[in-house]
Amino acid sequence: MAFNYIPTATGLELHNCGKPLKLLVGPFGSGKSCMCAMDVLISACAQAPAPDGIRYSRVGVVRSSFPELQKTTRKSLLEVLPPECGTINSSGSPISGFYTIPLPDGTTVQLELELWAIQTADDCSKLRSCNWTFCWINEATGCAAEVYSMVTSRIGRYPPQQLGGVSNAYTLMDMNYPPSGTWLNDFIKHPEKDWQVFMQPPAAIKREDDRGNISYEINPC
Repeated sequence: MAFNYIPTATGLELHNCGKPLKLLVGPFGSGKSCMCAMDVLISACAQAPAPDGIRYSRVGVVRSSFPELQKTTRKSLLEVLPPECGTINSSGSPISGFYTIPLPDGTTVQLELELWAIQTADDCSKLRSCNWTFCWINEATGCAAEVYSMVTSRIGRYPPQQLGGVSNAYTLMDMNYPPSGTWLNDFIKHPEKDWQVFMQPPAAIKREDDRGNISYEINPC
């Protein structure tokens, strides 16, 4: 069964944004991971084709712990990416995935995925030989600032010009609202001019009537 994705207004803005850093902030259960996984697919499909008609992308996906990377981040990607076109391994360092996705225009997306568990500055050495098109840091509040710095140094390195070149080298980060005084809180409050912050509303709205009865309704936004 095909994955039925209907983007929110925030999702449309995120997918249409071409800035080098996209920060998606929202509460638990608001669909952030799904939105980011879809952004990976959309960006891979938008990659310029090589002379052979293949749109080459290699994407780094980072989360702070291996269990969460394996059980949650990987699951989000598997839900979005077409299962008939590839898969993502369940183990490894990194966990690797590969998809070959034909498009209606006659070109083909060749999407490589590298899923890494990276949390501290000491972990960053694992990424020194990585060459990515772009990267997604899932639940970025679990990662140190050095992880962001290392990740941004590894994007825009694949594919080479003879294979179409890099169409959009960017870092995507999603998170719950970070605590005051943290590096991500500073990023959100003081973004650079070529960054974009997206605030995702909650999936449901809490209502309380005059008698104190509480109910929830789907947030149309």
